[in-house]
Amino acid sequence: MYAAGRMFGRRSSAAVIVAVLAFASVARAEDSSFGPEAREPVSYDVEGWELRPLVEARVRGEYHVFPMFDGMYRQSAVLSPDPIGTTIDTSDDLLLVWERVRLGLGVKKGPVTAQVTLQDVRSVGTTMNGRKIAGQPDLPVTAPYEAYLDVATDDRSVFFRLGRQEIVLGDGRLVGRSDDFPTGRTFDAARVFGKIGDFDLQAFAAMLVPPGEKEGSSDFGAGSQLYALDATWHAAPYLGAELYALARLVREPLDSEILTPSDVFVGAARVFGDYRGVRYSVTGAFEGGRVAQRDTEDLSTLIAGGVAGRVEWETALPWRFTFGAQGAYASGAGEDADTVHTFDPILPDTTAHFGPANFYAWTNIIEGGADVAARPIDELFFRLTYRALGAADQGRWHAASLFPVGQTAGAGLLGHVAGFDFRAKPWPWLDVGAAYWIMIHGDEAKDVFTGARSYPAEAPDFSEMALLDARVNLP
Repeated sequence: MYAAGRMFGRRSSAAVIVAVLAFASVARAEDSSFGPEAREPVSYDVEGWELRPLVEARVRGEYHVFPMFDGMYRQSAVLSPDPIGTTIDTSDDLLLVWERVRLGLGVKKGPVTAQVTLQDVRSVGTTMNGRKIAGQPDLPVTAPYEAYLDVATDDRSVFFRLGRQEIVLGDGRLVGRSDDFPTGRTFDAARVFGKIGDFDLQAFAAMLVPPGEKEGSSDFGAGSQLYALDATWHAAPYLGAELYALARLVREPLDSEILTPSDVFVGAARVFGDYRGVRYSVTGAFEGGRVAQRDTEDLSTLIAGGVAGRVEWETALPWRFTFGAQGAYASGAGEDADTVHTFDPILPDTTAHFGPANFYAWTNIIEGGADVAARPIDELFFRLTYRALGAADQGRWHAASLFPVGQTAGAGLLGHVAGFDFRAKPWPWLDVGAAYWIMIHGDEAKDVFTGARSYPAEAPDFSEMALLDARVNLP
């Protein structure tokens, strides 16, 4: 355990359903045209009570070739200044099928809303060594997904929400809900939002790991928390600006394997817009703070940064062809032994920006690429994607789930990534999709795989994944 951590000071009856259907008037929320979806259940007005039932069932099958495994690896924090001390087991292929059911009910009366959503997630999968894809949660999981009280003004220009809830900041690059991950992500948080003219202001405090006794000791630890301030200015349809600050404080007990005792402070800015078919979002972030080193009383200074952006142009051509481009940079560890330069993406959406294959995350990377999408009808969507991926510096190459693939020796080409995505909505309540992604490994990536494997094997020439996905939403 990190010795330096001491230095930081750690139901519903059939009658009710029939009544709902008899008196209901329906209102639906629109999906965001850019970035993570801002979704809300269908609502029903029943004699002055607004009810919001939610029934969602999802099945997803994934096939991976040369997937990345956590193996016996336990030094998985992005910020850890320690070198990789154990090898990561890999397997030639893996088949994973997971299913998720969410049942929820929201009840609104006057300014107060109560929402409870339960989810059950289960999986079956086969690997040659019995291990799971890096970062996948231990399943099955049956637990509340949402459980909160919300108090708001009539126009929702001001609201306060307390409990387990989804939170997305900006376009989800630093804080997102990761709905394509088996369990998704919610936060146990207190959150306040206010709208003043063209400005949206919000703040939240979230408990990541609760306080408790330190491992192997009766001493009390403060746990881990995440705090945020966010201000967004909607200047015009074609121009918006957002400033936000994050503070993540990590102390023992360390129930999560992806956290290292640390103080991380993030300042970020984003400009975005959506006008006449052109949508864009550019984010820059700077990080500072301190990080504990394993088995010592030493602390390392954190200085890191990253920038990422995307632009899309939806044309007036048949099939509504949309052309997109994106790029990203995030600093790596470098050679400074006393300072950590590895950019930490905190708790990002794992698939919204870098694809569903779990190939890489917004840390120690240089990424650039383009894509073309088509929508012949509203209910069909296709997209082809290409990206070139490189390591920014020496340090860790991380999967999108923030588990390490291995250690890069320096800046270099990791490989070429190509993907095909398909989505269809034959009925309003059914959404199906499929995808195939492949990464052709460069020399740098082959060196990483060779160093990370725990059994003699030639470095793989490629990694790939294919998926089938079906989701039912009722009502």
